[in-house]
Amino acid sequence: DLRLSSDKLTGADPLRVSVTVTNTGDRPGKEVVQLYIAPPHSHTVQRPVKELKGFEKIALMPGESRTVEFVLDRRSFSYYEPRISGWYAESGEYRILAGTSSRDLPLCGTVAVQSDPLPAEITDHTTFGDLMGDPVYREILRPLTEKCGFTFAETDGLDAGTAGMMDAMMDGMPLHSVICFGDISLDEVDAAIEKLKAAR
Repeated sequence: DLRLSSDKLTGADPLRVSVTVTNTGDRPGKEVVQLYIAPPHSHTVQRPVKELKGFEKIALMPGESRTVEFVLDRRSFSYYEPRISGWYAESGEYRILAGTSSRDLPLCGTVAVQSDPLPAEITDHTTFGDLMGDPVYREILRPLTEKCGFTFAETDGLDAGTAGMMDAMMDGMPLHSVICFGDISLDEVDAAIEKLKAAR
């Protein structure tokens, strides 16, 4: 009977998680209820598969039930991020797990966390994929991508395999590599990098 107060975490409001524990035996007993979160997979930071966020020991008489509640704030979903010198919760779907140990977590729910994107560290080794999701950065890079003859959005008319390959290539291509495509000078790349840095 896992219950979440919301399926989204977008602001400062905490997430309340409750579970019901019942003593199904014929004698008094005690149990430790544990709550974990499982962060989404990240390409930028390594985190544990699941993280303990709370626990509570309760004692119940035979047949007795009790609701245990945990409160998770935004910090509960966060890791320390040096780029902002503070705690940051990546956007994504987090699983909420409850049970009696890290190996016994029969209850599961999900909550979507929404956060502002981190400021990009922009150098000539920054990839197009790191930047093209931001409309401001995408507009600054448009002259370069157009000179390449294709952009992330311009895959119409291509079969799915070719379009996917083109997107993957651009996604992982460092900014300085663009001089290999079209008539693009290193000065143009440097100028674009300066504009990118000034945009945020």
